Amino acid sequence: MQNLEIVQTKESVIISLKEKYKVLSSAVAGGGLKTISDFIILKVDENYDGKKDKFEAPEITLKKFAYSKGIRKNFIGMMTSAKMESFREVEIENQSVKVSLFLTAGVSNAKRAGDKAEYTNINELKYEAGTINIICLINLPLTDEALVEAIMIITEAKSVALQMLNIKTYDTKTIATGTGTDSIAVGCRIGKNGIRYCGKHTLLGEIIAKSVIKALLSSLSK
Repeated sequence: MQNLEIVQTKESVIISLKEKYKVLSSAVAGGGLKTISDFIILKVDENYDGKKDKFEAPEITLKKFAYSKGIRKNFIGMMTSAKMESFREVEIENQSVKVSLFLTAGVSNAKRAGDKAEYTNINELKYEAGTINIICLINLPLTDEALVEAIMIITEAKSVALQMLNIKTYDTKTIATGTGTDSIAVGCRIGKNGIRYCGKHTLLGEIIAKSVIKALLSSLSK
């Protein structure tokens, strides 16, 4: 993708766009529907391995890290215990549609949707190892509804890849659909007449899914 810069180190991956994108995400920092040009995936240290009960809020840690890198504006921030060597970039283009997919992947806390939750307090969550963080950038404008549909496609494609790899949950040993701490961000160009549909019947939906599957298979295959 020509309009971005990627800086990868042992502690992080920073993706900086040369233009602002409309982004919908579940990210711990900058989540929701925002206008964004910078994305950070930060590897967490041992304070987040479950051995300590008190630690700095993740959005504060991410904000401090962003500031240290000169990022003062809005950004998407994700965390993971996965090694940055798991980072993969896949770009698929067909006709006028281009999808650039970036992810890091760890599955030591693999879970299956619907499994019993470990934490029953609505706001309680300890940071676990693992996490699949996915950033999907699309070169065309999308409606807000289409961004939601894109997240649905990414989630399904993630489950397909885990099924293909026979990744099992750490507790019930059934086929996992993700990890307990996954995060997704989908971004598109800002413009009028945005694409309304990107489901499984559409070319865009096909490309999004294929990019996720390709990147995740590569990241998790030994």
